[in-house]
Amino acid sequence: MSPEPARNAPCPCGSGRKYKRCCGAGGRGASVAASADKVEQIFRFYQQGNFQAASHLAEQLLRQQPNDATLVEAAAVSALQLGHVEHAVDRFNRLLQLQPDNARTHSNLCLALHLLGRDEAAFEHGQNAIRLDPKLADAWNNLGNIYKTGNHLEGAREHYERALSLNAGDPRVHVNAGTASQLLGDLETAERRYRDALALHDGFAPAWNNLGAVLQKQGRYDESAQAYRKALKLEPANPETLNNYGVLLFERGEIEAARELFEQAIAADPDYVGAYASLGNLHDRLQEQEAVTRYYDKALLLDPDNTTVHCNLGYRCFELGHQKEAVEHFIHALKTDPNSAKALAGLGKAMLRQDDMDRAVEYIGKALQLAPRDIHVHMARALLDTRQRNLDSAEAEWKYVIEQQPGMSDGYIGLATHYAELGDQEAARAQYHAAEANQAVSPRLYHTWSGQEEKVHNLDEAERLAHKALELNPSYAGLSILRARLARRRKDLTGALEILQEIDPATIENNLIKAGYLFELGNVLDKLGRYDEAFTAYDAANQAKNGYIGRIYDPEEDRQKFSRWKTFFTPDNWHRLEKLSRPADIKGAQPVFIVGFPRSGTSLLEQILGSHPLISPAGELDSITDLANYKAGEITGSNLPYPELLLDAAAPHDGHKLAALRDYYLSHLAALGVTDGNSRWVTDKLPHNAIHLGLIALLFPRSPIIHISRHPLNSCLSAYFSNFFSAHRYTSSLESTARHYGQVMEMLEHYRSIGIHFLEVHYEDLVTDQEQVTRRIFDYIGAPWDDACLQHHKSARIVKTASYEQVTQKIYTSSLYRYRNYREAVQPIIPILASTIARFGYTTD
Repeated sequence: MSPEPARNAPCPCGSGRKYKRCCGAGGRGASVAASADKVEQIFRFYQQGNFQAASHLAEQLLRQQPNDATLVEAAAVSALQLGHVEHAVDRFNRLLQLQPDNARTHSNLCLALHLLGRDEAAFEHGQNAIRLDPKLADAWNNLGNIYKTGNHLEGAREHYERALSLNAGDPRVHVNAGTASQLLGDLETAERRYRDALALHDGFAPAWNNLGAVLQKQGRYDESAQAYRKALKLEPANPETLNNYGVLLFERGEIEAARELFEQAIAADPDYVGAYASLGNLHDRLQEQEAVTRYYDKALLLDPDNTTVHCNLGYRCFELGHQKEAVEHFIHALKTDPNSAKALAGLGKAMLRQDDMDRAVEYIGKALQLAPRDIHVHMARALLDTRQRNLDSAEAEWKYVIEQQPGMSDGYIGLATHYAELGDQEAARAQYHAAEANQAVSPRLYHTWSGQEEKVHNLDEAERLAHKALELNPSYAGLSILRARLARRRKDLTGALEILQEIDPATIENNLIKAGYLFELGNVLDKLGRYDEAFTAYDAANQAKNGYIGRIYDPEEDRQKFSRWKTFFTPDNWHRLEKLSRPADIKGAQPVFIVGFPRSGTSLLEQILGSHPLISPAGELDSITDLANYKAGEITGSNLPYPELLLDAAAPHDGHKLAALRDYYLSHLAALGVTDGNSRWVTDKLPHNAIHLGLIALLFPRSPIIHISRHPLNSCLSAYFSNFFSAHRYTSSLESTARHYGQVMEMLEHYRSIGIHFLEVHYEDLVTDQEQVTRRIFDYIGAPWDDACLQHHKSARIVKTASYEQVTQKIYTSSLYRYRNYREAVQPIIPILASTIARFGYTTD
């Protein structure tokens, strides 16, 4: 230590005052500086890592020399190392009283306050530190930590990089910079920073751990595993690395090895939340629900705001069909970490289920930017591509998922379903066989496969696959539902009911499966003539379905939509639009639009027409709906919604824009490959096209439009009794179904009143006099008669709609007066439908 300064000399504490008025004010005896040997001993203790001894000696000397800045600083940093953060803050504040312009002290106080979560005060001291000393690397690093905690990741990375420009020799700062880049989705920069840290200190375990995580996200699994093993060799009991390595093995299908690592993580730190979340996820994969609940409850007890836990719970709730809870968990996860790609992807999937396409595109797009290799993001992207008809991209996304995780069934199920929807059953089966070859089987895989075989009438194969699923999990309720359906299709109604009665619906946690169970129970009871019980089952089924969708029908929103369309499609506006439209010479088959309320006979009518050698059935095409919902605005450059964009003065329509809209539809039709050189017509039987006759007539003025109607009470009951999801939110109750039905029928009448022509066909006439009605339809279309249309039930065509079972049978008339079986149930909706019933010439007898 230096000798005591003269009393009029500046005080060495840095206060700027004279020594006699500062540290020497208490008299010479009280102000004598601590002996050099004891201060040096404090420093030796600190450098040896004996922070307890350093702190004890510093505090002891401070009692004698309370204004000695060196001792105050030594006590502060020792307390910080010991984790006595509040005490460290007190000492740093005291030091600032003695040395208010000490940049290092401001920086250290910034660090201590940040550890206490007092980031506003911490930020102020960090700013003071770099103001006093812009070259103080630690201060830039500490500010970077505050930015990262606040999820201002660009700011965090900028501050870390500035720290590295001042001092590139600290591996901790390289790791911090890498973490910020990793969270921003910049995996290449993150990897480089972690490797820079290891070049400085090959034994720095956090760098190996983080490098493993980045390599894992890049799909470099062998390198990732090697990095985790190196980290564990350095720190065998590090719970984070044990958990991360376990997640890698879990994703590669090594379930038991992953479980062992998760349990080791908990043994190393019983309060490590990540391992409980991982075990919850593992048991969810194994469908061990009691364990799932136990581990997630423990995780939330330890950390109620943990992003990973809420994200995992969000996915679990989503898969269980608890839509509201899933959205809440994803939002909670994003509040803590707005850059969680997995949470964004999950929320995007939830928005898809709710038909909120704008937000789905936003969330999934952001997730893809943040984590371009994350399989959860790619699965969400595949679903989005499917909804947007980007079928090649959807196929590529599912293939990517399979490539990255060949031991997980989700990718095979997604790709097989994709091929099945395209009508390529062999390609779909190939994916299921590939899953078996890669030991990626699950009850859900066999359930989906069995369901697809049932739809193409391979009932024996469907039953075999159902039993394979039951072998994997005898309590899986979804397979019992499928077995009951197979029994019902074989006319064994008693057997079907016995299978269903083995299940207590209250024990079915999955809303999708519960809805399927209750709809199937309703179907069986209906066929057994137990109509009151059937309606109770259908009612409960729709309540479960509503929980799955999470967004039910809003009658006022529906009314306003139809009112706006009627206001736009006036006779004057239609006259203006007709002047823009020119009959197009369509190369190939002319579209024929079959419209109507769902379950009113559109599938049956298409099956009949599709038996004609010159007519190709295309099924339900969403292209018109896509144009009305969002695509027309993209194509025409209009910022107005449909239908106002059709007469947008700022982006006026002309023949070229209408041709572009028409080509969008025709290109999607051509991509299906359902027509050939013999096809003169092609049917599009999407029922919901009934509300878009204005757009159809504008784009295809030569195309026949056929509206098939059915007794309104029967239409509403059949729709309500169908296991519809998503786009059929109006079936949330029988009353809402009736209200929507009335709006659709009024819209059709409005189109007729402005001069849009279509052929009206009653379902009842079609099934009682098929030939006469079919001949009338062919005359309207301009097609010659063909006797094959009377044998539609012999067609090899696969029907993908909810009516697939009925339309592959001979025409039957047993459903003509179905509403009479449910007289009490339909009483509340008769006043809603009275005018439509009268207009169509029906009665309620």
